[in-house]
Amino acid sequence: MQHIETLTGELEGCALSVEKLSTVKDDLDNLAAYLGVTDIQAILFVAILSQNFKKRHITIEHLSRFLGCTGIKVMKHLPDFKVLQKKRWIRADSDSQSKRSMLNDISFYVIREVFDRLMNGDGELEAAVQKDIYMLLSEFMDLAVDYDKDRISYYEMIEDMKELLKENHELPFLKLLGQQGLSEEEELLFMLVCQRTLTGDPEVDLDQAVRIVTGSPHEGIRIKRSIVREKSKLITNRLLKLQDGMFRSDNEIVLPDQAINQFFTEDADLLIKKSINANNMVKADAIPDVKLFFNESERQPMDQLQKLMSKKGYNGVVKRLKEQNLRSGFTVLLHGTPGTGKTEAVYQLARRSGRDVMKVDLSQTKSMWFGESEKKIKEIFNQYRALLSYSQKTPILLFNEADGVFGARRELKDSSTSQTFNTMQNILLEELEHFEGILMATTNLTSNFDHAFERRFLYKIEFSSPEESTRSKIWRSKILGLSVKIADALSQNFHLSGGQIENVTRKFHINKILYGHDLSYESLSSYCREERLTKKVHYTVGFKQTK
Repeated sequence: MQHIETLTGELEGCALSVEKLSTVKDDLDNLAAYLGVTDIQAILFVAILSQNFKKRHITIEHLSRFLGCTGIKVMKHLPDFKVLQKKRWIRADSDSQSKRSMLNDISFYVIREVFDRLMNGDGELEAAVQKDIYMLLSEFMDLAVDYDKDRISYYEMIEDMKELLKENHELPFLKLLGQQGLSEEEELLFMLVCQRTLTGDPEVDLDQAVRIVTGSPHEGIRIKRSIVREKSKLITNRLLKLQDGMFRSDNEIVLPDQAINQFFTEDADLLIKKSINANNMVKADAIPDVKLFFNESERQPMDQLQKLMSKKGYNGVVKRLKEQNLRSGFTVLLHGTPGTGKTEAVYQLARRSGRDVMKVDLSQTKSMWFGESEKKIKEIFNQYRALLSYSQKTPILLFNEADGVFGARRELKDSSTSQTFNTMQNILLEELEHFEGILMATTNLTSNFDHAFERRFLYKIEFSSPEESTRSKIWRSKILGLSVKIADALSQNFHLSGGQIENVTRKFHINKILYGHDLSYESLSSYCREERLTKKVHYTVGFKQTK
């Protein structure tokens, strides 16, 4: 720093002449040796550093005025600037690298890291430290962000990246990556997606990623074209997978499970399954066996659905549909009266067919932050696709009380909330249109359903209130020892749903334990009357009575 301070006072007006600096020649020689550059390169470095305290970027004009020479003379030393860049003593503004840039666009600067090295007397670049893949990807991302924000040029990013890879070439990750036959840009793109995946953002916008890792729009188009048309080795080697973004006009790139297993062997299970919330998963073998009773109108479609859900039935139908170029996804809507067993029917189908259930908590899709709800809806389907990719049996995606998200679209004039809701609807419609797998939705309010969703559901099964004979069977299944006579009487006099009958049954057992109530029609009928919140209303002239 003493050499730099001494030289700074003598450089102004030296016209880039070493002879004019004879009084400080020892300082110049010592600094040049320290930096590992020539005397002229040392002069240029000190000039840029000293002027950087006044200007953010030092142009050719700034240097020519300070040094007391023409801009042409400074421009003749562009190869010397390149040497300083390569040694990472200076940085060039991103515009400086463009062949179409104006001459007065060419500018340079010194970053804080260089100044710190000078202050600490560390003339050589920091000794290479062997990093693990996570450290390397983090440093790569820092470089990519600096380039994206125009802090460094593409050339500088590439040069620094090459140095980083060279220092860590023994890493198994890099050895494996080098065997893939990728171009420089493809390697950068793959590493970018890896870093995003590690930081919890596995769906990477293709346009944004390509812009970060390529030096020109022309190169970006070439890379993007090869990926979208599945010509790139990133796709053919199954290193990346292309998928639709939030809107169908967007493209996203993600790491497929195969690539995660290949490049992150020890931590693959953390990366593959971390997006699936265990609280939202119901394992088939954890579902208790519950006997269901259906009305005659429901039994036939449910029997057909159960046959379809069997391994043999499902695989055979999917294969046949694909052979006919038809969509192979199954979407089922169970609708009707509350408490009629719609949700339980889904779980029993899952248990008997050995399929896990990914249940959707609708409250999680409604965020206070605009834009988050749409993102969460999209994330639900991305999570299901990830689950589908490694499940031995196709799991079930369950939207319970689905009218919360499948409801009728709203007038945009109401509020910005309506616009957010309608955007969610558009995403759902697109996802259902191209759905692969098994989706089941339950709702009590079909009147609130948007008509655009109707054709998206292949099967629509209505659950009515249980008929009298069905209610009698439910009563006898819930209360062991209940006589046929009492069950028939309760069924005839109280039109309760299966859910309401279960409530009555639980209340009976509680009171039996607490008070020793007998199993009688009188006690059960009193609980039935309590279960119904609404009472029949009979009107007479002038007043009304309830009973």
